[in-house]
Amino acid sequence: MTDETIVYQRIGEFAVSFQWLENKLREIGWFIMDPERKDWPPKGLRALTNEKLIDKVHELFLQALPQCKLEQELEEDFKTFFAACAEALHQLRRDRNRILHSAFIELKACGEVVGLMRSNPRVTIDEESGSILYDQEMLKPGSFDNEMRRMGDAAMFLGRAYMQLIHRFPRGDTQPFVLGDLSRQAAPGSRTSTLGPMNTPPLFSILDSDELNALVRALLQAKFRPAVPDTDLPASRFVVAMIERALEAQKNFALASGNTTMVANFETWQRAEENPLYVSAARERLKECPADVWLRWSNEERLHYVQQVLSPLRAEQLLLEELLNSMPVAQLINPPDAAR
Repeated sequence: MTDETIVYQRIGEFAVSFQWLENKLREIGWFIMDPERKDWPPKGLRALTNEKLIDKVHELFLQALPQCKLEQELEEDFKTFFAACAEALHQLRRDRNRILHSAFIELKACGEVVGLMRSNPRVTIDEESGSILYDQEMLKPGSFDNEMRRMGDAAMFLGRAYMQLIHRFPRGDTQPFVLGDLSRQAAPGSRTSTLGPMNTPPLFSILDSDELNALVRALLQAKFRPAVPDTDLPASRFVVAMIERALEAQKNFALASGNTTMVANFETWQRAEENPLYVSAARERLKECPADVWLRWSNEERLHYVQQVLSPLRAEQLLLEELLNSMPVAQLINPPDAAR
């Protein structure tokens, strides 16, 4: 790839990254203005210039921050860093205008491009000498590295601020979403979920459905596809119990919200035959069972182990038999009648 091609690519990356930052600002503003998404898609903040958008979202964030009930030191940090981020975004806005409003002139010799120059049509006047100043530069692949680093820093902070709002900003009359007390959300007659022992207070709380979804995903990742191998997790009754209760909480929340489609999707998703990727991961986890342990177990114990590794997925008899017989040390066996 030639240098000028790389430069053009960098210009495109700069433009796309800048638009990402602008969109993230709108997401933050939209969330503060309507955290429950009662009027969706949002109509506000769309017609503002980038300059006014930065200032408006900064203002909204400062108004919302006290409602998040953060520790005083953390709240002050967010105020300081958001002010610094807003200042950096204004400078990036000026950089965007300077770069994208420029002409890009290819300098050629013998029919080949030997250089690429950026030339801004706007000129300025030197205050001391009165001379005309031209904004021009010869571009190289690393010409926009500084701007990209500053956009990366801004993106990291805006993401952090957005996540803090999602977890801490109040949503109308919504109370914290607590695993263990789904009475205000659960459908009549449905079971409630708790992460503590039965008949004891929950040991920790899930603030809302976003945290609940994140918990389920993290548990599934740890159980089926751990980055760091841990042979205790796949069939751990504690992990299985937490996933089962967390999924039940998701179903109850969907029922209480009247989202019958989501409930049906949960039922479909839990069918192992509909989840080949998770079944494939479960096969790998089953291989981690020590041969001497597997051989000591009864058929009932082997079946229970396979079901624990698959949980929260539910498998039909045919798949259970296939998984049981796929174990390296397994003899052809059939699951007990309890699996039929």
